[in-house]
Amino acid sequence: MRAAREVGDIRNIGRSVTCLGAVALAQRDYERATRLLEEALTIQRELGDRWGIARSLVSLGVAALGRGDHEAAEILFEQGLTVQLEADDRPGIAASFEQIAALSVEAGDHQRAACLYGAASILREMVGTHPLQLVPHGSDEIVAAVVAALDPEVFADAWSRGRAMTVDEAVSYARDKTRRNDDVHHALG
Repeated sequence: MRAAREVGDIRNIGRSVTCLGAVALAQRDYERATRLLEEALTIQRELGDRWGIARSLVSLGVAALGRGDHEAAEILFEQGLTVQLEADDRPGIAASFEQIAALSVEAGDHQRAACLYGAASILREMVGTHPLQLVPHGSDEIVAAVVAALDPEVFADAWSRGRAMTVDEAVSYARDKTRRNDDVHHALG
């Protein structure tokens, strides 16, 4: 990165800072990750790198979630999802669904999480990608926690509903907080 800074290679500086931010996330150093990812985001905005912007926003959301700031995480995931939609970044959209699902788990809304993981899984199958490991505990571990928290039939129903959604329906679902109440009523009804 030093050489890139010496010659003013902004693009490679941005990439390097992004990678350092990802390492800090993996180490659960959320404060350092936030500083690095904010620097990367500034560079990516300067370059107009929409994919980089979206990934940095989602990663900043992961850092916020790690710090326990659920409100900031939700806002950052929403912003990242918006940019991913504009860029038609399908793997990124799936990653956002997974991160919003992880936020739902933190809020105790396991049914919503199962639905969003279902939507992410079908989208990943369609584009042929695997889940990003933005957090020390991967999505497989979080999905296992969701499975354990729900009655098997409730989990299967929510997972199937997520897999049956179109991308637009899943985006609306991910953005619509009132659906959480519908899920609760569906589970109780």
